[in-house]
Amino acid sequence: MENNPQMTLHGLAQQTGPGELHDSKFMPAVEKRRVLRQWKLFLESGLQREKFTHPLYNHLIQNCSFIAHYDLGGFYSTYFENGDDTVNFLSQFDDRKGMPKSVEYGWTAWLTDEDYYDINIEMVRIAAKYIPALIEKAENEQRSADITQAEALLAKHGIKIDLAERRWTMSEARKGVYTLGAFKELLSKRIAKDGAEGVNIQGDQALELLNECLPRNLLFKKLFLETKEGESIMDTLPLRNSGKDFIVTDHEERR
Repeated sequence: MENNPQMTLHGLAQQTGPGELHDSKFMPAVEKRRVLRQWKLFLESGLQREKFTHPLYNHLIQNCSFIAHYDLGGFYSTYFENGDDTVNFLSQFDDRKGMPKSVEYGWTAWLTDEDYYDINIEMVRIAAKYIPALIEKAENEQRSADITQAEALLAKHGIKIDLAERRWTMSEARKGVYTLGAFKELLSKRIAKDGAEGVNIQGDQALELLNECLPRNLLFKKLFLETKEGESIMDTLPLRNSGKDFIVTDHEERR
């Protein structure tokens, strides 16, 4: 069978004929149907360990271009106990971006093999219904795990911070909304709430507020302008309370 990397899954199905399972030398049609039922149940269960059967495992490592990872338990722990790894596994059965490739070898031969193209194309078709929700679930679990690990590392160095309460900052950071203006707005609200006459921009309170504005992938230094001499303009900005807002005196005017 022609192995054309530009071919779509629909085109491949058209080339191979109607979607009927046929007997192969080492896998009769009745066994293919059994594996497909187990595949669907595994996806429906949310990838639960007890639904990951030996027939399904054997088909994946023998006919879908996955390596064994020692045994069924090793395979499951490799792909289904970590969110990023689960997303990687599911990508092999996700045709939304074209012909799915083997995640371990990078080829599409697992879909064009004359003995197993029928069951493998059907696996992709079945998975389409479940993949979006499974990927979202895996990404959320990975995110939670990352936050937990980050908090543990910070605690190791005597830094206590509840990253879970700042999840909105991670989401908003992807939209690129974190600027000096976001910091000013948050600081303004805090001044109005506390009824303070002003906030020491170099004090702990301002630093705490700044941390609430900063997503983890931005450097502190990039948020502010600097003079040619390397002096932080933010360090020289005086703040004073003005009703419900605050006034930041321009650096040049202050000079």
